[in-house]
Amino acid sequence: MQLFDPDVQDAHRALSRGRSVRIVGARGSGRSTVLGRTVQLLERSRHPVVSVVDDGLGVALPGYLAAQLLRTLGAAPAKEPSAIADALAQAVSAGTIIAIDGLERVDAFSLRVLETVRLRTDVRFLVTELPGFGRHDPDRTLSPSWPERVVRLSGLGLAEAHALAADVLDGEVDPALAAVLTAQTAGRPLLVRLLASTARDRDRLVRSDGVWRRAARSLWNDDLLHQIDGLLGSYAAPVRRLVAALAESGPLRLGDAEAIGGADVLRTAEDYGLVAWSGDRGDDRVQAWPPLVAERFRDRESAAAGYGAGRSRVSAALLADRLRRQRETGHRVMASAASGWPESPDRPLLATLDLQVEPSNGDAEGRQHLLRAAARGDTATLRRLALGARASAGSGPAVPVADAFADLLEGDAASAAAKADVLRQAGVRLLAPDDIVASAYVATLAAHRLGDPHLVERSLEAALLAGRPSAAFTPLYAALLQLNALHRSDGATAKLHSALASESHRLAPTPGAFFGTGADLVHTVLSDPDRDPAAFDSALARAGAVRRESGFPLAAAQTVAAGLEVGFGPLAAAEFGRAVSELIAPAFHRIARLVELLDTGTTAAVRARAGACVDGPTFPMGDLVLAAARRETDADRRDALLGLAEALGGQRMPGVWPPRVAAAARDGSDAATLTGRELEIAMLAGRFTNAQIGELLSISGRTVENHLARAMRKSGVRSRADLYDVVSAPRGWHPRRGGPGGPSPTRG
Repeated sequence: MQLFDPDVQDAHRALSRGRSVRIVGARGSGRSTVLGRTVQLLERSRHPVVSVVDDGLGVALPGYLAAQLLRTLGAAPAKEPSAIADALAQAVSAGTIIAIDGLERVDAFSLRVLETVRLRTDVRFLVTELPGFGRHDPDRTLSPSWPERVVRLSGLGLAEAHALAADVLDGEVDPALAAVLTAQTAGRPLLVRLLASTARDRDRLVRSDGVWRRAARSLWNDDLLHQIDGLLGSYAAPVRRLVAALAESGPLRLGDAEAIGGADVLRTAEDYGLVAWSGDRGDDRVQAWPPLVAERFRDRESAAAGYGAGRSRVSAALLADRLRRQRETGHRVMASAASGWPESPDRPLLATLDLQVEPSNGDAEGRQHLLRAAARGDTATLRRLALGARASAGSGPAVPVADAFADLLEGDAASAAAKADVLRQAGVRLLAPDDIVASAYVATLAAHRLGDPHLVERSLEAALLAGRPSAAFTPLYAALLQLNALHRSDGATAKLHSALASESHRLAPTPGAFFGTGADLVHTVLSDPDRDPAAFDSALARAGAVRRESGFPLAAAQTVAAGLEVGFGPLAAAEFGRAVSELIAPAFHRIARLVELLDTGTTAAVRARAGACVDGPTFPMGDLVLAAARRETDADRRDALLGLAEALGGQRMPGVWPPRVAAAARDGSDAATLTGRELEIAMLAGRFTNAQIGELLSISGRTVENHLARAMRKSGVRSRADLYDVVSAPRGWHPRRGGPGGPSPTRG
């Protein structure tokens, strides 16, 4: 498995064009891996690279790194800074790249020498650095050299962490286990590897039916002790003391945390990714981060049981949202800034997730009523449940979830999304998995209708982080796993897609009351309606009939509606009408009238419907009409259908499952579609012949030729020169358009 391909490509591209590169990330983020792979690619493309290896003596001995460089380059030893700089400047060749892993471990003397060498020569630097290191310790870093490229690394997403865990464990991984690994490590690759491998070796994981699952409540094991200590040992003593105090005491108020080591130390630790905000609005506490590091200092008996005193326990969605935001730019937190929420509106929420929350049984009967009413599409009962919960408790998840279910069935997707996204509201504390799964299900369907991929992603990940719900809510959980698989139907996340679908089939192998259950769904919806329209229409109608005849008309209507959005056909249209006839949900009756018009209505009726435009913006149906228009052979009727689609808002539902890629996007030239090997060969194609590339990579010239042909076809170019330009140029540049700067960039 090749993680960090885009980052390596970005760094190599910048260095090939004369820029220096900084790889910025916390320890464990994979920055050393990116540097090492970039160096390998540079050496294969015959760029002169000098790497400095850290052996732990860099900071302790002034001038140590400079002396290493002198020995590596074969220059005469020297003692004075000016003499060392002169010797290095004469020893480096044109275009030399100096690679340094960990500027924080380099002594100030050597850095001053390197600054002098940089000013005298055209040497470039490839370095790794902690976030904010130059601000906190300006004497121990290289000043920005222009032009320069900064490659920022943050935590892995769920799909990447799942793929990494499968690679480490050498087998399929339960998606719920991948979610735990992601949550405990904040997606840091080094920690994911450590936690997965040590948990396996200490029998905290078990392989059942070929799938790795948790065998214990906590994955912590004593093999992690020296690993975590080694990770923390390279930080300054005040930072280590602060992290230990926060981990032992649990989250502390901002003022108390500053009292331990001062505001500067707190800000430094937060920049380095060792401290983060905890809690909800109005709560100015900070905590040790990631959770795995914090667990190092917890009481071992409590850790083994999966609990910890003073640990903040909140909804899984807060953690899902934090993990997502840490991978986005522009959301950095200043721990020493104002603590109040109004003064810091962009401050990302952060929660330590208690992954072992037991479901509450206090309102089990009410939850059963909620499930039955939602499965039947009974909006009146849902409203009564919400009213009763509001009157008895005044708050809690049952009120917004029941209301959100009803809003969704009545066609108001925007209101349903707002109410079901209660998981992100910071005031909600300690939701049980049942509540999280129910809310995530409604939020996902509503977000799909609204075309909000961020809400879809956040809701699906929140359900995984919450863990397995009670037996009654297992069908909903299985449905979410299936929807998650459909959401990840692209090739880049194939392993996670397969694992999600398999786990969903295991939990709910037959169609059930909720959209997403049943092993037939993914095969039906993921099939290509353009390849064999009649077969797709028949399979979709059959999937709906199976659900309707099993007593689940709402699931039948939802399933057929999802398929009709991408492939309209008469059999499925008729089956949709039969399913809706058994429902009392107003939104589906509106859709059924439209489907009947698209299937059997006259051209005049279609034009009249476009003129009436009676549907409001809460339930856009333009994709249904566009799907029917794609099947229409009569020009006049197709024109009428396109007019109706425009009247209904056109293609306003980008959340169609599976996510469809437009033809223009499929035919475009995007280097990200290349495999790792194709990209590597493409980068060499501008400098070497096929035989030379084969010699460099130890493969045959015919293999090189095949890779080049596929890469050129994917990139939409016809020459190896244009292919090199595509993969080495800045984002947005295209050889046929001359790029943002006009002429083709110089190869070198």
